[in-house]
Amino acid sequence: MILFKKLTVVVSLQMDVQCVVVEGDFRIPCDQVPRPPDAASCVKPVEYVYQVTNICDPNLNTNCDTAVFQSFDVVRNGDLQDIFPILPPGAALAPTETGFYVESGNEFDFCLDQTVETNAIIVANTAPGPSVGVCAAEASNNFTISFEADQPCEVSLDIACFVDENGSRINCQDVPMPENEGDCVKGVTYSYVVSNVGDNDQRIIDLDRERDGISVDLKALIDEPDISPGRFSVARESDVLDFCVERIVSTSAEVTSEALGIGDLTCSAQNTLSFPISISCNVAVEVSCFADEANGFPVPCDEFNPLRDIADAGCEHVLKYVYTVTNTGPVDDVIQSVVATRNGESFEVLDQEFNLAPGEFRDLDEFVLVDYCQGLPAELNTEVEVTADMLVAGGSCFDTDDYSIILPESQCSLELSLSCSTFDGKECVLYPGKELCKHHPSFLEFKFVGRPCSHGGYKFSDKYKCDDYGAMESISTVHITVTSIKGDEYFAASVAYGERIRIGHGYERLHDILVVNIFDRAHGKLLQRMNIDASCSNPLYTLDILGGLILLGFGDEKHHVSIPDNEFQLSYEITNIGYTPALLEGLSVAANDVEILATPLSFLQLTAGETITGTEIIDLSMASEPVTLNGAVLAENLSGVSCDTTDSLEIGIAEPPSECRCIDCPYAYKFKYTGGTCDDSENSQKFWCSDKESISDWVRIVVTDHKEKYVFFEGDVEVGQLFEIESKHKFPEYTVFKIMVKDSHGWSVAQVVKFNTSCEKPLFLEDTFGAIQVYGWKNHKQGTIVVGGDNTHC
Repeated sequence: MILFKKLTVVVSLQMDVQCVVVEGDFRIPCDQVPRPPDAASCVKPVEYVYQVTNICDPNLNTNCDTAVFQSFDVVRNGDLQDIFPILPPGAALAPTETGFYVESGNEFDFCLDQTVETNAIIVANTAPGPSVGVCAAEASNNFTISFEADQPCEVSLDIACFVDENGSRINCQDVPMPENEGDCVKGVTYSYVVSNVGDNDQRIIDLDRERDGISVDLKALIDEPDISPGRFSVARESDVLDFCVERIVSTSAEVTSEALGIGDLTCSAQNTLSFPISISCNVAVEVSCFADEANGFPVPCDEFNPLRDIADAGCEHVLKYVYTVTNTGPVDDVIQSVVATRNGESFEVLDQEFNLAPGEFRDLDEFVLVDYCQGLPAELNTEVEVTADMLVAGGSCFDTDDYSIILPESQCSLELSLSCSTFDGKECVLYPGKELCKHHPSFLEFKFVGRPCSHGGYKFSDKYKCDDYGAMESISTVHITVTSIKGDEYFAASVAYGERIRIGHGYERLHDILVVNIFDRAHGKLLQRMNIDASCSNPLYTLDILGGLILLGFGDEKHHVSIPDNEFQLSYEITNIGYTPALLEGLSVAANDVEILATPLSFLQLTAGETITGTEIIDLSMASEPVTLNGAVLAENLSGVSCDTTDSLEIGIAEPPSECRCIDCPYAYKFKYTGGTCDDSENSQKFWCSDKESISDWVRIVVTDHKEKYVFFEGDVEVGQLFEIESKHKFPEYTVFKIMVKDSHGWSVAQVVKFNTSCEKPLFLEDTFGAIQVYGWKNHKQGTIVVGGDNTHC
């Protein structure tokens, strides 16, 4: 709004503009016109109504004056028009007066979207008078009218691609990479869906598509060219695509249709479908290993045991590792690297890169020399990784595999088993005590044991005297003479080690003092001389050691005391339980830490699985208390790695303290799982027990004969629980108990126990062998024996 002043006369104008459509007697604002029903109704006449007001109010300003119009212009969508002729001649507005002026003759197409902008400018002067002067008033108003009419012709186009395979329909962009080269090229179907999204029936007049620079007219493939509003029509095109060629597949299409019944009104739509075909590298590797047994390499390494299965196999053997690399993808690959890692050390197997076609493979060989006699690791593990790249389109891939050979922890392993018996086959038991000589004897019985004076320790008679003049430990035969102190001869003969001799005739008392001389041979070197008090006036007991002799008996015509000489047969059994031959150097046995036996074995070669046995005579005459025999075998494998082994044997004097002994072979046993270790064993047998790892409260126990031919029991047992075994026949001589524990890798053996269950060896109620306690048995002579029972037949 602009104000013009002439002296004190004032004119002020205000203007508004409205667009209306004239339909008969109706005036409809342009922005409210409904959608034309057809094309003939699109163009409509339009009027602009201008409302102009002289807004000067005389009540507020006494200088208000009449406005006389001089010009009237309109700028519509950038075009300037003079519309002054629409004003009546001499048009003027008094203060506060309003005038309405109509602009006719305009038409608009209401089927087209458009925006109309109209700016009106009016100029006026004050009325003529005494103070007449030229002045102007300007008023403007801008408005926008948006005509959004319905579309009599509008069409849309959608494109899809799919593969029909194995009864399934897959979008082309979702097709997986083919596994084989023969599956690369696939038939595809493109579908072009044309939808009528307008308000009139339409007819498809053209449908073109372009792919890989080639245009094709698809109109003939349309199933129905005429489409009602809201309906669609489809054109289907068959083609083939190579899904092993990496690229972007792009298809563009354009459809043109015409509205039916509206003259030449047409419309069109375009769309593009693009999707990538991606391929990746695929490679596989497999490790195998073969050993050089027999001809070639037919034996898998994890089954190969040359030192057990092949006579005179030797130590060193060649293992052939085969790395099989396969192209499992649909395109050519180049194999760039094959890296193997064996027990932490990595190395490259591949000499140079090579190409593999789809489905093609190649074997890479590696030969490894292994010394089976050396202390190899428990596991020989080989891991391999292959790396490849595609020859076309790039892209790398890799694969891994591994191969493990489980080897024994010790390649040289022996087992020694000692057993002791009397010469008539009975169990070894030491004579339980000493007998005192109470009367002057007419004879004495000695045994030659070849000990020096210092080993005797006899101190009961001040008449006893012993002097050494030479060593006797390595002499097997000596010459012994016995005389009285006056020179009367009682004995003169060659005596072997361990041989018993009798001094005196038995019908007349011996002289009080006897002189004993021990020579290395008759008339040879003196080794030892003793004076022995033979009167028994001072304490003299059986088992007394006097220098190189031990007293085993005495007597006269009325009294005769003679004790066993405690000589036994010691049997040994040496078994090679390893995987390499063992060279046996010798066997030594000590009784209570004193060596009593040294048997050379002359580096006898004992092959894997082989057993040798032998029997030696041992003399325990000097033992007055229980004896522990400790045997040791010195041995080594062919490479000089030691594989010594030991065993021990207890020989007692008194019967075991248990009150109930098994006297007949049982046909049923009851045992208790105690959870104990081998050190907790308490029994009277020669038995085997091995702790391999800690055992738990819950274990699995498997009970078999020692050849594992029969399984007497297998089940899960907790500490304190009882379990029973039965046999239709007599139990074998030895029964084996395996106590197994479970970890993340499965069941493993924690303890192995083997003892005599035939009752041919001492077996008492509540005897304990490792984690197994004898809780009872059933046999024909004793019936049922059980801990806590009446056990009247014990």
